Amino acid sequence: MFSDARAPGAQSTDVAGDVPQSLIVEVRGGLAWVTLNRPAALNALDQEVMDGLLEVLDSLARDRSVRCVGLRGAGRAFCAGGDLSLIEQRREEAAAAPSPGTVIDAQHRVLAHQVKAAQILREMPKPTIAAVHGHAVGGGLALALACDFRVVSEDAKLCAGFAARSLSGDYGISFLLVRTVGSAKARELLLLDPTIDGVEAHRLGLATVVCASSELRARADALGRRLAEGPTIALGRMKDNILLAETTNFERVLQAETLNQRVSVSTSDAEEAGRAFAERRAPLFTGS
Repeated sequence: MFSDARAPGAQSTDVAGDVPQSLIVEVRGGLAWVTLNRPAALNALDQEVMDGLLEVLDSLARDRSVRCVGLRGAGRAFCAGGDLSLIEQRREEAAAAPSPGTVIDAQHRVLAHQVKAAQILREMPKPTIAAVHGHAVGGGLALALACDFRVVSEDAKLCAGFAARSLSGDYGISFLLVRTVGSAKARELLLLDPTIDGVEAHRLGLATVVCASSELRARADALGRRLAEGPTIALGRMKDNILLAETTNFERVLQAETLNQRVSVSTSDAEEAGRAFAERRAPLFTGS
């Protein structure tokens, strides 16, 4: 279980400007942790969280001193998905408006902007990880799936959750599930809406690491530190290759790999890797 208190020795950051109280941002040694901080609501995504998360992730993605970004939740859960009161508020606003279609269009534009948080997690040129405990539902599950790696507690409760609310899904969950577990299993997880634990999530490939809840913070921090100490530019170019490989043909991937390899080989970290190999020691990467 995560506390909503800052970890000892962690530094708050102003890279994202004014961070709302519903989010905590801590940076240490190039590793940035973003904590969803609405524990009483199981970190459900309300207006403030969705707006703040988009701004924070965008800032961290552009901050060259940050070399890995992690997402986690305070209290008893990772994220219970969309805040039901916000969903109901939007329905009432549309129903009461003289021109409901105009209100729905405006709401659509807001949501289409907010859900880009998942795109930033997936595409930023540095590794991203999610530390998942308790409930990870709906948009919360999608945000975890948008990360490169997921450390999940054995007793976590993962669920798409949209069918039970008569919703079709957002935050890219259909794309992310199909890419992670395949089309057939994605249909099962979305349409039948089962709740699975961390062990089953690991079996399906939804979790990178599964561990006891008491070990979750340590395991997630260890993975985050390892990634933050890696050759950041090369890792970002690897992500670029992988993202392209998911949607295009072999020839284009070959071309992209050649370009990205040319960029990677010219970095200071590539020079350090060569020296470390010659000197038979572990490389000390700086992310440059």
